Formats: sequence, C-alpha cells, structure tokens
Amino acid sequence: MEANIHLPNGMGEEKMKMKKRDRPLRLLLVEDNPDDAQIAQMVFRKEPDPWEIVWVSDGQEALDFLFKRGKYADAEDTWTPDLVLLNIMLPKVRGYEVLEQMKQDPGLSLIPVVMWSISRSSKSIKRSYRLGASAYLLKFASLREMKEGLETVRRFWEHVQLPTWVEELG
Repeated sequence: MEANIHLPNGMGEEKMKMKKRDRPLRLLLVEDNPDDAQIAQMVFRKEPDPWEIVWVSDGQEALDFLFKRGKYADAEDTWTPDLVLLNIMLPKVRGYEVLEQMKQDPGLSLIPVVMWSISRSSKSIKRSYRLGASAYLLKFASLREMKEGLETVRRFWEHVQLPTWVEELG
C-alpha cells in the first residue's frame, strides 16, 4: 500500500511515496514486575492497531531473545523488535547491560530502547542516555500517570520511521 505525500510550498511539487506497514509493530517488553508488565501490555495491545508483544522477566532472557539464543535459537516466532521497553533493575542481567550489548551489536544497535524505571536519579538517567537509550520513562506512582506515559511512548513510536521498517520496506 502506498500513500502520496504532498510537500509544502517551497519544497517542490514532487510526491514522496511512503509504503505502509503490513504487520503490527513489535515490542520486546523486559520487565520483572508482573503488574507493571500487565499495564504495559494493556496499553500496547489496545485497538485499533495492537502491537505484537513478547514479555520477558529478566535481562538474560531479553538477551537470548534479541540474539536468538537458547530457547529462541530455532523458534519460528522469534522476530526483531521495533522497540524495546527495558526496566533497569532486572534479575540475572541488569537493563544497562542489555542496552550496552544491544548498542554494540550492528544488527541491534539501531533499535530504539526506552528505559522504564522508578529511579529519578540523574545518574541513572544520564547513564541510560550515554549507553544509547532513545528515551527514559519514569514509572509513576499512580496507575493513570503510568498509562499516560506508556500511551505517549506508544503514540510517538507509531508516528516515526523505525529502522526495522527501513530494512523491510526497502
């Protein structure tokens, strides 16, 4: 499917052709708190365009999924995510280490990663961005604020061109 986009005056009369996605966006949710994971899944699975989601509860499983190792090595339903929502304080391997390994791998380095944490520490925030995070989202105390933050993240990533789409659309 193609959409014609007319550029504003002064930018030429030519049309840019943009291909539409033919599959749902894909989220790797890395969160050890089942309640927080449920909230995120509810937000990202909302209609009209629900995302495909894989939820893992520790950093090691996130790395296994991303690098297609262990139980994900031969799984036919293993895909590359369009976005990773990554908690910092995780069992086995911390979120910082997952982020660092992703950004060092040429096949994963362009995938946007949103760090999702209760920490308001400037040290945590700065470290996340230094390691290559695309954004840092606070886990708010109220359910309403948490949903609003996640909905904002979802809407933003639905309206930008993602690296995974560039490869798929050519």
